[in-house]
Amino acid sequence: LALGATDEIDLTATAIDVNGTMDVSGALTGTTATFTTADNLTQLTLKSTDSDAAVGPRLDMFRDSGDPAANDALGLIRFLGDDSNGNQTSFVNLQAIIGDPTDTSEDGIFKLETRINSALKERITINSTELVINEDGEDLNFRVESDGNANMFFVNAGGDRVHIGSSSALSVNNNMDFTIQGQDSDAGASIVRNSNDANGPSIQFAKSRGTAVNTTVVVQDG
Repeated sequence: LALGATDEIDLTATAIDVNGTMDVSGALTGTTATFTTADNLTQLTLKSTDSDAAVGPRLDMFRDSGDPAANDALGLIRFLGDDSNGNQTSFVNLQAIIGDPTDTSEDGIFKLETRINSALKERITINSTELVINEDGEDLNFRVESDGNANMFFVNAGGDRVHIGSSSALSVNNNMDFTIQGQDSDAGASIVRNSNDANGPSIQFAKSRGTAVNTTVVVQDG
């Protein structure tokens, strides 16, 4: 089936079964489309043959709202599958949201969600002021692996602690919020100040009688 740029077919009450190739030289528009296959081949390919430095191919998801507002959802990509009972379930979501629609001050928000214990939880959130890991506060560790250490940087979510070089602290210091472990000379910390003046690096130890983080209350004797 070959359609020219000015050709039009009304498919309101008509079904067309294309077993071969449908060549559309103009625009293909509609409301919904489903591509079904019984194999693992690629079902949709966007191909650009341009040889310039511009971006291509490009996929646009456009929410053309007449009254855009903060927290409006711009688009959602869901990765669906059946659970063990045959229920269609979204296991992973990618979502884009308007942070601020104000002209010349626009902000965007991006969220990555995964399903944990049957509920979708925010794993990565990006907005105009920060990048947040584990926004929903689940008991999920954060681990950075280097070439030679599987726990180069480890945030222990259950213990509310940060470790370098290990996923847990030694029994002698298991109450410390921050620990460094290693072998030979790498079990240490280096503090260097590079400046053309008389000031050197420093370590500060402070005490407050405040009962909350960042609360400063004067200390007493003892």
